[in-house]
Amino acid sequence: SPTTRKTTTTSTTRKTTEQTGVAATTAASSSEMTDTLRDLVLKTHNDYRSFLSEGSVRNGKVGKPNLPTATNMLRMKYDFSLEKKAQAFADKCALAFPWVNAGENTYVLQSKSIPVSDALRKSMEEWWEEIYSTSVGKNLRYTSRLQAKRNAPTRFTQMAWANTYKVGCGIKRCSSKTFVVCRYDPPGNIVDKKIYEPGYVCAACSGQCLASLCPTPED
Repeated sequence: SPTTRKTTTTSTTRKTTEQTGVAATTAASSSEMTDTLRDLVLKTHNDYRSFLSEGSVRNGKVGKPNLPTATNMLRMKYDFSLEKKAQAFADKCALAFPWVNAGENTYVLQSKSIPVSDALRKSMEEWWEEIYSTSVGKNLRYTSRLQAKRNAPTRFTQMAWANTYKVGCGIKRCSSKTFVVCRYDPPGNIVDKKIYEPGYVCAACSGQCLASLCPTPED
């Protein structure tokens, strides 16, 4: 499982949390998110992206070839302002379908007792594994045709969008369900743009490549 890969270090995760930890107090009071859960979200995203960047993700159903390696896959960081927006949307307990807002992934679990960490893991796993049932084009371009496909892997493509480097998530238990929302910035799923640039791993990096990911940009 990419979420347990040893190639991704936790030092970056800890540093990111420490650098922005003061902002945690500004997150929505209804949030169940903790620093441990934020680290889980960040590490899972970066592990999946690392796995993709090095060419280890299948493009479609069993028997299909893997997606190509990536030249420009950015390492992500956690963002509290995005968490606050995600939490506000989760608090509504009513997610709109289909997803019309670029830069957002949502998931509804049919349980209100599932542990928060399990709910987050399940959501991210479901989003990512969309690619194993519906492939993307060889040129890696996000097209209106791809977007209109039945079971389009749009939540995978958002997680895999190379230029997206911030993520923040919220979670809310409502009635008999649990709602998970993650917001992304810069948003992905832009029609006619590439999900990422194929080629030599990290060839487009402006700094040190770590676990097949380019350095996180500075704000």
